Amino acid sequence: MMVLLTALGTCGLSYFGCLQLGVGQDQPSIHMPLEQVPPSSSPWPPHPRDIFNATSPGGVTGPIASGESVEAFVVPSDRDLVITSYNGNGVAWNIVAEKDEARQVLLYQKAVPLRSRWYTDGPIGLSVAKGSAVLLELEWHTSLSSPSWSVVGYLYPPTDAPIEWPPRPKNIVTLTGEHVFAPYEQHGVYTVPSKKWLVVTFVEPFAPGSDVTTNPLNGVVTIIEEKDGVQVAKTAELPIDLNHQDTNEARNHGPLGLTFRPGSRVVIANDGYGSSPNPPGDGLLRWIANGYIVPDH
Repeated sequence: MMVLLTALGTCGLSYFGCLQLGVGQDQPSIHMPLEQVPPSSSPWPPHPRDIFNATSPGGVTGPIASGESVEAFVVPSDRDLVITSYNGNGVAWNIVAEKDEARQVLLYQKAVPLRSRWYTDGPIGLSVAKGSAVLLELEWHTSLSSPSWSVVGYLYPPTDAPIEWPPRPKNIVTLTGEHVFAPYEQHGVYTVPSKKWLVVTFVEPFAPGSDVTTNPLNGVVTIIEEKDGVQVAKTAELPIDLNHQDTNEARNHGPLGLTFRPGSRVVIANDGYGSSPNPPGDGLLRWIANGYIVPDH
């Protein structure tokens, strides 16, 4: 199975003013927006082509010890990134940006209560300058053999016109279903129409009535995009037992979410890309997902 790290683009807002972050003149600083004001002509909400998705390669990055960091992705050299949500799959990461020897912590994580998921309600999020490397720093865990993460945001300037918002009812997509999965089975749940994009703003897979010790599926599934024989992970590994309702969702507020290209398939994989401590078993899985479709301009 071929799995690629994805970073799909996004749209955004105009920047008015910049703040030099750093202590003392000798410390390198990263230019961050002091204020973001969307003028009336600002292309918001973004077209799916300008929405940014990134996941750990194959759903897995590891091993990693406490105090260490992993490079999640590098922001394109010609556009700035605004992160609006992230899922650490139960792991409390610090999110750090590095550029030109400057280092800026964008989000500190808490141990109690554990904050492994974060999202904003609007277009103002964690702003990262073009060309920066985004790192995930482990702090509140001793070590991890197979951490998993996913990020959603948007890039500025946009490459396409804004979409209609809110979407018309005929363009809203609701996916529900159930399937008895065999070990390592992948199951397609939706095919995106040609000349349309799908944006999934919420998805939750779950095994009815199960817990982490009795769930025959053994813990995790992954949502992937499949197109032309190539598969791209779109989420971190999602726990499917009812004891983990805080981490088994891929939730985004507003128009941003998981993007699926025209003609691609939405696929649920019962393998967690190999990072589950036990091989996946067979069992009943149900899911619900919401999103919308827009034309491919």
